[in-house]
Amino acid sequence: MDTSSLLDEEGFPGVKLAIAYGSGAVRQAGYASSDQPMLDLILVVDDPVAWHAENLSRNRDHYSAVGSLGPGFVSYLQRLPAGVYYNTLIPMKGKSSAGRLMKYGVVGRNELVQDLEDWRWLYLAGRLHKPVLFAAGSPSSAGLEQPVRANLEAAVRASLLSLPEKFSQEDLFMTIAGLSYAGDFRMVFGENPDKVRNIVAPNIGRFEELFSPVLSSTFSEACYWDQGTSLWTQDASPPQILKHCSLLPAAIRPSKGALLSPSEAKARLRSVVSRSSVSQSAKGFLSAGPVKSGKYTAAKVAKWAAWWLRALSDSTTTNEPDFTSGCGFPMPPEKFSQEDLFMTIAGLSYAGDFRMVFGEK
Repeated sequence: MDTSSLLDEEGFPGVKLAIAYGSGAVRQAGYASSDQPMLDLILVVDDPVAWHAENLSRNRDHYSAVGSLGPGFVSYLQRLPAGVYYNTLIPMKGKSSAGRLMKYGVVGRNELVQDLEDWRWLYLAGRLHKPVLFAAGSPSSAGLEQPVRANLEAAVRASLLSLPEKFSQEDLFMTIAGLSYAGDFRMVFGENPDKVRNIVAPNIGRFEELFSPVLSSTFSEACYWDQGTSLWTQDASPPQILKHCSLLPAAIRPSKGALLSPSEAKARLRSVVSRSSVSQSAKGFLSAGPVKSGKYTAAKVAKWAAWWLRALSDSTTTNEPDFTSGCGFPMPPEKFSQEDLFMTIAGLSYAGDFRMVFGEK
């Protein structure tokens, strides 16, 4: 995909960095070569209020009714978890992109650094755990090279805590790619359950390119690649685990001298991701407006339902429906209490309800 003139063709104000991600930028399994998935962009800016003011004057039709409240209010919404403001289902203007749709999220540089270094929301940080394209600028030119690298190192550390002593390259990248989906309610309702595998399987080479510099330097003593077995072997000794834990991002780091078990690490990830995913989805309803929100949600649910229909109707499939493949949290247990059952039933209608973030206990 050629992104060199993308921002100019779409009439955006200047940005520090533009990142294209998702199936519209990097090929994923499940799409035909002729498909043109919606292009997802992250636009990193220094001054969100000034940027939105300029963008509102150029592209008022990108915004819902929220735009009428001015750039200050738009920027206020943007600062709420997870620190990004999205405009979605925007028809692209460029000659090579005519008829295609895009979704772009605007984030302040400081908020992005906080997410990359501390995993405050593990939202945009999670997107940068996967291969992306830089449509304008680069991490180094935007002064983000160190935070981006710190985010990759943290992804490897968190993944090693969940992996056995020996594991494959695919196991590693599946675990890394799934970190930011742990606890995301959309993985149970609204997203393809094979999403993580669809990201990783066709892009092993891209993941290797992204993580090789980190694995070969920062983790040269913590794990090594065995050419004979084609497996990674990690040092799973208590001192090494303690080192991993002490260097985790602030949002999931245990107290000094404490160790995290795999289940404890996953629980901390779920806690961060669940809050940010629900809050960002609630913001999406305001930023997109009811009509676009309905269209966007309907498209997601249709893809989710299609996957389940295929899985349930294909009696020869060996891939049983799996809510959480590679997503860092466990499948539902075989045994559970009566209270577990009734709590789960009672909670079904609250999944994704923005009032659970703003207004409900």
